[in-house]
Amino acid sequence: MRILFMQKSTSKSRPGEKPGKRPARSRLAQLLLPVAVSLGLSGCLFDRVLEVKQQACEFDENFELQFGDEPTIRLQNPVLLDSDIAWLVGAPATSRVETANGIRLSYEIEEDRPSPNPENDVRVYFDFVPNDGRLRLDTVHLDS
Repeated sequence: MRILFMQKSTSKSRPGEKPGKRPARSRLAQLLLPVAVSLGLSGCLFDRVLEVKQQACEFDENFELQFGDEPTIRLQNPVLLDSDIAWLVGAPATSRVETANGIRLSYEIEEDRPSPNPENDVRVYFDFVPNDGRLRLDTVHLDS
C-alpha cells in the first residue's frame, strides 16, 4: 500500500492570476502534446506535403498549368496520395470513380449561406495514377 502526501503549495499567485489556476506553460504543454503526437504519427504525410512545397520553388520544372475549358494543374513529379488529399481537405470526396489510368476524386464546394446559389458551386477533381506502387496525385482540375 502506498500513501501519498499532498503538500500545501507555498507559491503565491502572480498579480492578475487567479489562485489555483494552472500556469500558462502547463496549459500550452497540454495543447501542444496532441499536436506533437499527431505530427509524429503522420510524419509521412507531412514529408510529402513538404516535398510538394519544395517542388513549388522550381515551379516550371515540377508543374504544368493549362487554361482551357477548365483550369488544370499537372504535377510532373507526383508525391501526394489519395488519402493525403482526403486528410488535408478534412472531408470525404463527393465521389470516387475508377478511371482507365487510376482514380478520380471529386469535391463539390458549395456556398455556405441560407439560400445558396448552385451556379456558384465549384467542383475540384483530383486524378491519381499508379506511381511506385501507390496512387499519387497527378492532375487537379477546376470546374465552376
